[in-house]
Amino acid sequence: MTQNYDNWNDAKALIFPRVDRPDAVTSDLCITPELGVELVLRTESGEIPIRGSALEQWGVSAMDAAAQAVANLREVAEDGTDWLEVPSAPALFALYAEDGDAASRMLVLDELLDVPIAGVLVAVPTRNQMVVLPLADYEDLQDLATLALGAQLAARASSRPLSTQLFYFDGSSWTTLHVKDEPGETEILPSPGLAAALETLAAQSLAPMVAEA
Repeated sequence: MTQNYDNWNDAKALIFPRVDRPDAVTSDLCITPELGVELVLRTESGEIPIRGSALEQWGVSAMDAAAQAVANLREVAEDGTDWLEVPSAPALFALYAEDGDAASRMLVLDELLDVPIAGVLVAVPTRNQMVVLPLADYEDLQDLATLALGAQLAARASSRPLSTQLFYFDGSSWTTLHVKDEPGETEILPSPGLAAALETLAAQSLAPMVAEA
């Protein structure tokens, strides 16, 4: 790798983040402990994982390299993408990405949609799938079970699943919303992120009634 990209100035425009399972990445970077981030060089011959030795040669820390990678992704986040409605679940939207890497775009989700004050729930069952549930209204939660079940089924159907969990984005940070999958039943376990979202949605729902009182 370093033969062709042996200095940071040559490499920094080609570095991108790739979301993957924690056991499949070589870096210590992650979105949450359940979802890792690999740094790669996007070249004409494909993606080349970036090792620690390359960062040392470039004189760049992993965090600075990751910041550059996310900035690069932000620049092209909308290229070849489209939001698709999910039949029978009006609050859900699936991201189509022409390059097949919808999941990594969760790192720049705020570039792709207006994040409601209550946040967004996200499923990334495979690298080419990202389904979101923006929490704009309390009624949007009626599609949460569909999101969780869809993630489980899509991950099961893939030969290389990414995650069966759900992830909560509050506009600045991520937490995991654990999903327990048992035969015939999908249970969503409570999390601080979801609790905060519910409180925000409840406050929004009460606000009009208080104004009318």
